[in-house]
Amino acid sequence: MSDFLRKSYPNETWTMRRRRAVPGLDQTAAPHPEGWHQYDFRDQYPDIRSLILTIGTLGKDLVGVELGLYRAESFCALLQCCPNIKKLYGVDKWEPYDDYIGTNGTHAGKKTSVNEMDLVRETALHFIYFSGQADRAEIMEMDTSEAVKQFEDESLDFVFLDAYLSKEQAERELNEWWPKVKKGGLFSGHDWNDKMVRQVVREFINRNDPDATWCAYDATWAWIK
Repeated sequence: MSDFLRKSYPNETWTMRRRRAVPGLDQTAAPHPEGWHQYDFRDQYPDIRSLILTIGTLGKDLVGVELGLYRAESFCALLQCCPNIKKLYGVDKWEPYDDYIGTNGTHAGKKTSVNEMDLVRETALHFIYFSGQADRAEIMEMDTSEAVKQFEDESLDFVFLDAYLSKEQAERELNEWWPKVKKGGLFSGHDWNDKMVRQVVREFINRNDPDATWCAYDATWAWIK
């Protein structure tokens, strides 16, 4: 297990780690019926499920970002269900966290350990590679505030926010990522079932896009910029 120690993370891309984990596996080859078989995420029930049809019909050659991959089920479902996505960026640090969503900000409803997040990270990278769509994916293992600096304003066709763990983080990420979405692009996120998230999103809309036609359903929220 020494090859998977966290001290190596800053010096490696996710593809490098998969290559080291399975040295004999061709990282560029497409799934082959007589070789390894890809996972099928098209019939799964990921967090982004309510937005897949919208993204799949949003246009051609889309470039989008998902914040907060966890095990990457939503990420892989997007790649497999939406061939119109040219490049999908995933942002996640996979570090231990305290989650205040669902607790009205009074206490951490969930806490994770280093070992748990190491396993979650390896699962996510495994799913992405064996989705058969890794050539259209790029993983940014960094804080969302660092990742947002890598994108020009109005350069993204869609953004899905699912990394925030507190009211302060939700407010920051909405403000930071909103300018990166093109006019006519989709701005969206998860955890609408949480009272705090509903408050933050509504206040943001009132300040930044009061005439927006927005919708919330099945724990997701979204509107076209």
